[in-house]
Amino acid sequence: MPPFHKTIVVSGVNIHAGGALEIFRTVLSKIVRFYPEAKVYAFVHDKRLFKEISGVIYRQFPKWSTRAIGCLFYDYIYFWFVSKKLKPDLWFSLNDRTPVVEAKKRVLYCHNLSFFYKGALTYFILQPSFAFQLVLQRISYHFNFSKNDVVVVQQQHVRDLFFKRFKSKAIVVSNPEFFHESVSLSPETTKTGKVIFFYPALPRFFKNFEVIIKAVKHLEKKYVDCPFEVWITLDGTENFYSKYIHYLGKDCCSIRWLGHLPKARIDELYNSVHFLLFPSVLESWGLPISEAKNLGIPILVSDLPYAKETVGTYAKTFFLNPHQPEVWAKAMESCIKGTPAFSTPLAPFVPNEPFCPSWQDLLKFLLQEKYD
Repeated sequence: MPPFHKTIVVSGVNIHAGGALEIFRTVLSKIVRFYPEAKVYAFVHDKRLFKEISGVIYRQFPKWSTRAIGCLFYDYIYFWFVSKKLKPDLWFSLNDRTPVVEAKKRVLYCHNLSFFYKGALTYFILQPSFAFQLVLQRISYHFNFSKNDVVVVQQQHVRDLFFKRFKSKAIVVSNPEFFHESVSLSPETTKTGKVIFFYPALPRFFKNFEVIIKAVKHLEKKYVDCPFEVWITLDGTENFYSKYIHYLGKDCCSIRWLGHLPKARIDELYNSVHFLLFPSVLESWGLPISEAKNLGIPILVSDLPYAKETVGTYAKTFFLNPHQPEVWAKAMESCIKGTPAFSTPLAPFVPNEPFCPSWQDLLKFLLQEKYD
């Protein structure tokens, strides 16, 4: 195979946490692995988040990069001048927005489905930053979506949503693989022998923490001794929404408020939990689902299309209505009693073509000259 002397730009200046960060870290690690001769630039919020990944030229944009005015400036002004200078062969945007740039190939990676969210006004008040991001995303999709040579999504049902809205055929499905760094495990031991439920998620309102709080309240009324704990990765200090959730559950003795945790610490805690809770109502994949599957941890998850594609044929799964806390309480109670009645396993599913089952397949697809 001849040397691959090309310039690749991967941009994601507002990405600093969650599954989006893991996607960013993974795609960089795969590019430098499969194309070591390429000149790779990464435009990031904080280069310390990528300290394990070498062979990349990092440009850091910590100031304003996570705010609306900064996103507008970088996407529609600054990156255009940068692209004129670098003349990249591929500009790979992970921001869910299409920047105005000059490149031989422009690719947009979509892992935020807020564009399709239709929720209550209350949530926009609790988390106004989401409303600003939604406005930016709608503007970008309306004017620039068709300017991408390829749009990458993680699931078939997401491609169906985009196709209905934009009629674009240049949409490829690529199931994500995630960057894994080695960590020394320090298991969290529970001397009480309680059943531990774990919900690792950022405090965003579509994560639907409310249904868990209400289910816990129902169980605490039934079990005075609380033979279970629910570990949640927020503590009420992160934003208005987390403060609201903490207020709803402040009297629940079985909830353990962990606050925001680094990825390595979350990986450690997986070693000590018995069940994963994932009631989110809006996901393009759901990283904790994949992590729980890899570790053999049973999953209680929303009965929604995204969850079914991510769960796949994994048998130890409850599919539950995300808006019925009594259903979650009943499923959690069966777990506490040691008699979980899991949902019927799903049949194998493979997305329609074009489909790239790995990062290596996706990069080959993106770096070819034509997209037939």
